[in-house]
Amino acid sequence: MTDRLTSDSSSSMQPLNTLAWLDREGIEEPIDIQPRNYIYAQLSADGKQVALNSRDESSDIWIFDLQFESLRRLTLDLSSNIGPLWASDGRLAYTRVINDTQELVVQAADRSTPAELLSILSNNAKYPTSFSADGRTLIYHTSTFGYDMWSLLLNGENSSTQPLFANPAYRETNGALSPNERWIANESDETGQLEIFVSPFPNVDTGRIQVSVGGGSRPRWHPDGNELFYIKQNEPALTGALMSVSIDTNSGFTNEAPVLPFENKFIAPNAGRQVYDISADGQRFLMIQNQLQTEP
Repeated sequence: MTDRLTSDSSSSMQPLNTLAWLDREGIEEPIDIQPRNYIYAQLSADGKQVALNSRDESSDIWIFDLQFESLRRLTLDLSSNIGPLWASDGRLAYTRVINDTQELVVQAADRSTPAELLSILSNNAKYPTSFSADGRTLIYHTSTFGYDMWSLLLNGENSSTQPLFANPAYRETNGALSPNERWIANESDETGQLEIFVSPFPNVDTGRIQVSVGGGSRPRWHPDGNELFYIKQNEPALTGALMSVSIDTNSGFTNEAPVLPFENKFIAPNAGRQVYDISADGQRFLMIQNQLQTEP
């Protein structure tokens, strides 16, 4: 059963969210986890753990073990910590907020090594969104020039960054590397609303294809790379539909028209960047679920 927490449990005035699995037909399987104000959820590479961000009195990173249904807190400092992102080796990158400044941090999920700083403390927002398979390249977006996307090559003291999209006229966010790392999907408002685009990686300037229709956010790749998911926001703003785009990368890049795997009331597109994730076989979706929407 889920560990019961006491002194730092959620305030009754805050939204209470839980987790659930949904299959391709939209059939729900609840997950036994203590309700909190969860705003991010991401599966580990082995599918056994979920990294969570809970926006309670303090914003912290939590780890939920799916097998033993246990919840433990990863971040123990007094700063706010947001946006956990798994690397394949069990590390987690996240944003540490100290007063009005932010920095990127990476931490072993079992706390076996000290937290490592990936960026200098600054006034610019920095949000990690995708790791390469070997964990050496981190994609993040920042508010340096509006909201733009950068890649960070992790190499100790010789780590280096380079811009991917840095046009101050557009919002470029939530970059997601394809499993073969030849493509990157992201949100952009260059059409006047957020849509999903796919570009070659790392040479993003050599091509750009819009794959969403009528708006889109939070792109996620199927583990086999032949399908791309995103959220199409509905009205009211706290509901949304999960869309699917079939992808063919055998000869260049082609995509089919988006289809709707299912529509439900559990997705909150504005709550956070990582509001859903996909199982290793691509047949189930881990969703953040608002507790009020599940009550009879």
